[in-house]
Amino acid sequence: MSQIAVTIILFFAIFSLVGVSEILHRKRVVSPEVSRKIVHIGVGTLIFLSYPFLAGPFPILLLSVIFVFINAIGLFLGTFKGMEGVERESAGTILYPLSVFIVTLFFFKRKLIFFTSLSALFYGDALAAMVGSVIPIKRFSSRGGTKSLGGSLSVGLVVFFVMTAFFHQPFLAALFLSIIAISLEGGFFGGIDNLTLPVGLSFFLFYIEKSGFRSEFIYGFTLALLLAIPSIILGFLTYDGGMVTLVIGTLIFSIGGIKWALPIITFFLTSSILTKLVKGRSVIKSGEARDAAQVLANGGLPAIFVLLEFLYPWKMWYVLYIVALSVVNSDTWSTEIGALSRLMPRSIVNFKKLPRGSSGAVSPCGSLGGLAGSFLISAFLLFYGYGFKIFMITGLLGFLGNVLDSFLGATLEVQYFCEKCGGIFDVEYHCGERLKYLRGIRWFGNNMVNFTASLLGSIIAGLIFWLGGM
Repeated sequence: MSQIAVTIILFFAIFSLVGVSEILHRKRVVSPEVSRKIVHIGVGTLIFLSYPFLAGPFPILLLSVIFVFINAIGLFLGTFKGMEGVERESAGTILYPLSVFIVTLFFFKRKLIFFTSLSALFYGDALAAMVGSVIPIKRFSSRGGTKSLGGSLSVGLVVFFVMTAFFHQPFLAALFLSIIAISLEGGFFGGIDNLTLPVGLSFFLFYIEKSGFRSEFIYGFTLALLLAIPSIILGFLTYDGGMVTLVIGTLIFSIGGIKWALPIITFFLTSSILTKLVKGRSVIKSGEARDAAQVLANGGLPAIFVLLEFLYPWKMWYVLYIVALSVVNSDTWSTEIGALSRLMPRSIVNFKKLPRGSSGAVSPCGSLGGLAGSFLISAFLLFYGYGFKIFMITGLLGFLGNVLDSFLGATLEVQYFCEKCGGIFDVEYHCGERLKYLRGIRWFGNNMVNFTASLLGSIIAGLIFWLGGM
């Protein structure tokens, strides 16, 4: 059968499936959630059935692009109500074909990666919603919705079954990858798990396939697990925050080893302890456990540098990694230590007095704390022989990133006022009520500020080291 014929047949089969689910939904034969799962599972099954007839990835790639646009238009116009879940609007329907595109583009010929990661999306994610509603073991919520540990566990079971039954992978490898899959699904809300689950899992599978199931991965996974679980128990992390920490930790600890692990562990422990110590001293910062979004804002960029080191080795990736961590550590230390100051902080823009913990507020005490926090992380460069010059530059750049963070917080960060508790937050809902909008760009919250400041600090560092011929 020609590839054009396969493409046409697959397109009409998928489009017909979507049409049937839409009709069933509109006639109220099935609920919106069931209708969505029919599409979720059905499309995946059609792709898998077509695989033996495909000479290459082009048909799946083409159809994925087509359905990204169709779903985007449908979501915008509200055309395909049957593809959306109950009482929720998300980009999941767009991210679904996008994930298929990414996995197919890079791993079409690698059957273990292709079938396992997409099975997690096609069957595991769909099963998670159904099992979660029937067996709601330990429900937990985040800004994007509610999930249950019971539902997330079903994703792990699918991954474990595919890896062992179809690809005869070692029991321990399948178990560890199953837990990673659980975290990739459970740690992300609002449909984003349609991207993080298959794409994230495909990378871990690629790492295992390329490097082998070696002791580095076992040690990295174990260390990340020992960091995440006690942090949830102690209240440093929420459940979804712990899951994302497990993923990022396993990635960094496995690929980078102790050299890359120590700086981020130092940041995490010192910042978590400081946050708990100053709980209640600020009307802005409440000392609450860090959720998945906060973990990503602080650890996402360092994780990217570890990935780059794995794919394209360069001695300066580690330096940029340290810069990124120095920025977020400096910001955390300046905020928490500044809250202990007797002097009221002032705006970095107009120098007016602000409540402790306010975005864009600075104080001498907080600035000294930020400087110490930055150089604490940068000190690892001295320890690993990068020299005093790079140590000083990195420490100063970390503090500069903190200053940029304060400036962005004072000018662009969104702020809402809670009339119930008197707090100021970067989210629209608190205390069960919709908050009063004060200022800023609505999608530019504190997490985006932290990530942007860290990114800017790293870019400046990269330019300095590149121009300096390092």
